[in-house]
Amino acid sequence: MVEHAPNQIGKSDARQWIIEQFDPAFYRRQLREAGVEPLPQRALRHYLEEGWVAGFDPSPHFSTELYLALHEDARAAGCAPLEYHASIGRFRGAEVPRSDRSVGPGIASIETMMAELRALFDEAHYRDQLPEPVDGDLLEHYLQDGWRRGLNPSAAFDTDQYLGANPDVAESGLNPLLHFVRHGRAEGRPTAVPPASEQTAAVPDQAAVTGRVMAEALPEGDPAAALFDPAYYAAQLGALPDGISLFEHYMDSGWRQRLDPSPAFNTAYYLDTNPEVAAAGINPFLHWVNYGRHEKRPAVPYHYQPDFAPLVSVIVPNYNHARYLEQRLQSIFDQTYRHVELIVLDDASTDDSRAVIERLVAQSPFPVRTAFNDTGTGNPFRQWQRGLSMAQGALIWICESDDFADPRFLEYLVPNFADLAVKMALGRIEFSRGDGSPMPGMAGFREGAEPGIWDQPVCRPAAQWFRSAFAKRNIVTNVGGCVFRNQQIDDAIFDRAAQYRIAGDWFLYIHLLGSGKLAFSPEAVSYFRQHDANTSARNFDKIYYYDECWAVQQEIRRHWPVDDDAGARFVEDLAHQYRHFDVEATHGPFEARYPAASLTPEGARKAHIAIGFLGFETGGGELFPLLLANEYARQGQMVSLLAANLTERNEDMVARLDPRVPVYSRDDIFPGGSTAFLDRAGIDVVHSHSVLIENLFFERGGSVGRPYVVSMHGSHNLPGGALDRLLFRSLRNVDYWVYTAEKNLDVFAGLPLDRSRFIKMANGMPRDDREAPFTRESLGIGADATVFTFIARGIQRKGWRASVSAFKLLKMRHPEQEMHLLMIGEGRFADNSREIAGDDPCIHYLGYQSCINGIYRLSDCALVPTRFEGESFPLCVIQALQEGCPVLGNDVGEIRDMLTSDKGVAGMVTANLRDTTAFIYSVADAMEQFLDPAFRAAASALTAEVADRFSMEACATAYRALYDQAIATRARA
Repeated sequence: MVEHAPNQIGKSDARQWIIEQFDPAFYRRQLREAGVEPLPQRALRHYLEEGWVAGFDPSPHFSTELYLALHEDARAAGCAPLEYHASIGRFRGAEVPRSDRSVGPGIASIETMMAELRALFDEAHYRDQLPEPVDGDLLEHYLQDGWRRGLNPSAAFDTDQYLGANPDVAESGLNPLLHFVRHGRAEGRPTAVPPASEQTAAVPDQAAVTGRVMAEALPEGDPAAALFDPAYYAAQLGALPDGISLFEHYMDSGWRQRLDPSPAFNTAYYLDTNPEVAAAGINPFLHWVNYGRHEKRPAVPYHYQPDFAPLVSVIVPNYNHARYLEQRLQSIFDQTYRHVELIVLDDASTDDSRAVIERLVAQSPFPVRTAFNDTGTGNPFRQWQRGLSMAQGALIWICESDDFADPRFLEYLVPNFADLAVKMALGRIEFSRGDGSPMPGMAGFREGAEPGIWDQPVCRPAAQWFRSAFAKRNIVTNVGGCVFRNQQIDDAIFDRAAQYRIAGDWFLYIHLLGSGKLAFSPEAVSYFRQHDANTSARNFDKIYYYDECWAVQQEIRRHWPVDDDAGARFVEDLAHQYRHFDVEATHGPFEARYPAASLTPEGARKAHIAIGFLGFETGGGELFPLLLANEYARQGQMVSLLAANLTERNEDMVARLDPRVPVYSRDDIFPGGSTAFLDRAGIDVVHSHSVLIENLFFERGGSVGRPYVVSMHGSHNLPGGALDRLLFRSLRNVDYWVYTAEKNLDVFAGLPLDRSRFIKMANGMPRDDREAPFTRESLGIGADATVFTFIARGIQRKGWRASVSAFKLLKMRHPEQEMHLLMIGEGRFADNSREIAGDDPCIHYLGYQSCINGIYRLSDCALVPTRFEGESFPLCVIQALQEGCPVLGNDVGEIRDMLTSDKGVAGMVTANLRDTTAFIYSVADAMEQFLDPAFRAAASALTAEVADRFSMEACATAYRALYDQAIATRARA
């Protein structure tokens, strides 16, 4: 029914209509069932600001996604469709489709849905059915009117057939193509009766495929064709196309069917993680080839790694379990995952355990080490600690000596760790009797922690687990049921765990999991043996059991918020046990000993800091955030990294990451959007170091709803209209902008800014004491030679050409002196400079190196002649200063200030000349000064004084104060 519009629609009228139509209980139920936590207090505000973007419906009578699909004007309005309908749509008679679900959205976004509709819609086929031409969007015409006339959106979709075969759809009044995209495809509903000629179509044999691939002629000079794999594509087809090449088939229709052009490009993944590409109906492969790969957009999920096979250290701590050792060790020997080392410990057993161990380890198919105590520690955590100190693997599996596991246990759990955010993987732990036969009981325990999730794989951030299931119960009931990353665990943590008699493992899991993810895999089965000597089942009547469970709850709350219902369930269960085992007879009423108020410990909860960066690529803007995260991990701070791109990774950079730091990726953001991700991961502060992180959070508008700090390393200073729009959106959301050089602020020129939100702060670096992988002698450099070292990424204007050209000039001026130039880095401009170097034996191209400090220890001068536009605060300058190596830098960014103290300059600074020839001569003149040992000694004497300003610990402390200030400011607001 069309409502008559008043002469002027007041905001209050529209607002009142919205309030009347909105159903808060229905809306919250969708959020709850979709896993959105915590539920918003103001449901309508949540819907109008962000819920509609995620596709949630405001009432059973209004479908957000279907309304947007039907009404192009509503999509273009950029506001909640309920708000659009209240102000405009209802007065135009806009159709309002009912909600067709009772839970959260089934597809990622309206953009994704529209892209899928367009992929299935054939404009030419539809146009041929129209009796007269139609103006406007043909898909829009079909969605609103054409389907009612029995027109078909394509030859593959028969409108009348679909409605006739699905009376539930016909009765609902829902457009059949919309129903198919949202539900029918997943439910396997047919879209048309295939012609008889197609019903028995045969899959082509391998010979036909091979012949076709061999004959395939790809277009020359087409970058997309150069990256297309005909054999890989052909293997996905049910029948080879006629009259068209495989490449043309993919570019025309194959991508619409979500087929992949090569193993290096996943069509569905790219469309799902780039909704603007999907919404535009652009061929995703073409977009990636022309734009996406240059913008560091991943083409495949980075953690899909078939060859991922890290070393697993299997630690077996034993005490008096000789009778169980054979089954325990055999279950390890039989593991189908074979990249394993075995560590067997014995804590001064009094039975014949050592003889059994020595006999069995002789049969081990894996490398084995043993360690036997002459005097027992009497504490399992001391044995765990010793085993960890011996472990060389990236992953740890601690196997209690009286338990055992299914042969495929590791096979199912290890692949989870290809995701760098996963800190722990948990299998399905089941009880067994003393004789090893299965015993029921664990399924009910798991269901009591959280019902309905344990029959399928589940991967969640720690914050989600501890918000509910892991706070109610210790879901890792036996350490042998999990695998975790090998990481530094402070002695203080182990000391505290060792003080527990029953709940120390639960306490330890809080710290092992940290801020990362726990992945549960039900196929990975381990068995927890119940027998007379089992320590876990004999404590319910002991007061320390209850004291320790209460203490663990307090420890959880020092790190994570816990849902009220989870906390209440924990208290209820613990109180029931306390009374059932009559502990109150000795220790008094439960409520008196454990008042509810004491469950939340005094003091502030630890903040979880997410540090955003480009990824594991070489460069100061990537290295600094990684090292900052490492420093916070060392300090015991809750910290994670968030990477914009993880498909291209420098493994040396990855190796520098502290394993305590989980790394989330852009893939973690897209299910539900950025705000939902931050809520799931329990992130309190975002600290970005790359404009690509702002792109993830603010490209589509919206707010993250928590403190946001940006450190500007140069990526924000690149030109472009899209970047300008992004910065405007960021200004509304960023609490503090940290800059190292005044030039970082050029991007804001002409804007009225709140200067109190712009903080100038120096970067910091920890000193790396690793040695260089070569020596002066191994490079043929004499003891009296002068060594210049240039270190940079192989990009334009970093100084590759200037360094080589200036060095050759210097050699011509001083043929009597031995001098060498070490060129460290890789890339196109590194390769170009080789042509200038020629075959000069004194210019050493050494490629990418990670031990930068060690190289500077071999050097006499750090050469930094950069004219890079984004240069602000090069970390290599700090690394040189840390090693007493004077620096020859160019006057860009903060280089002059970095080198200058009250006593002078720790090297020399050249003028930043635009004329390249003049600049090269200027660099050569400055290098000439470094040939003088007295000059070098004087400059080197000043390095320690300036280097002290760049302590990583001090830098981390300064940033932590800024986070606290942002948190406090937001709390007051």
